[in-house]
Amino acid sequence: MVLLAAVAAGCGDDTTGTTGQTYSDGTYLVGKNMPAGLYKGMPEGAQGVWSISTDAAGLDEVASSQPIGQFYVQVEDGQYLELLDVTIAAAGTTSSTTPLPTYLGTGMYLVGVDAAPGHYKGVVSGSAGDWLISADANGRSVVAKGSPTADFSVDVQNGQFLDLKYVTLSQ
Repeated sequence: MVLLAAVAAGCGDDTTGTTGQTYSDGTYLVGKNMPAGLYKGMPEGAQGVWSISTDAAGLDEVASSQPIGQFYVQVEDGQYLELLDVTIAAAGTTSSTTPLPTYLGTGMYLVGVDAAPGHYKGVVSGSAGDWLISADANGRSVVAKGSPTADFSVDVQNGQFLDLKYVTLSQ
C-alpha cells in the first residue's frame, strides 16, 4: 500500500510541529520517514486504503482500513504505514471556537474536535450501515458498534472516535 499526502486544509490544528507536511501514496517508517502521532486524512477518490504493520513487507499487520470519508490514523515509532489513494496530515486535537457539527454523515470524527459530544439519533442511508465508537483512531479499542438496518441511537464522549458508514446522525 502507499501513504498519500494529507491535505492540510481541513486537517485541524497542528499539534505535532509538522505544519503543512502531507503524506501520500507510499510506505513510511514511522520515526524515520514521518513523526509518530495522530493523522487526519481523506481518500483521493471514493475509497482509499491505509495499513499499519510492524514489518516493511506488511505481513505483520497491526491495523488497517478502507475509508470512504474523512478518517484518522494513529502511528507509533517503528511501525510501517502504507497508504493507497489517501492523503494525510498531522491532526489537531483541539476544536476551533465555532460550534461543532451536530449532523454527521459517512466518515470518522474525533468527538470534541469534529463533532459535539452527546446523544445522537441515527438513520441508515441504504439497506444497512455500520457505526463504531472507539477509544483509539485505529479502531482497536472498541467501545460500541452496530450494523443497523433501521433507526438507532448512540452516545459519544469527548476524545472518542466515531466511525460512520452509510448512516447519518443528528442531535
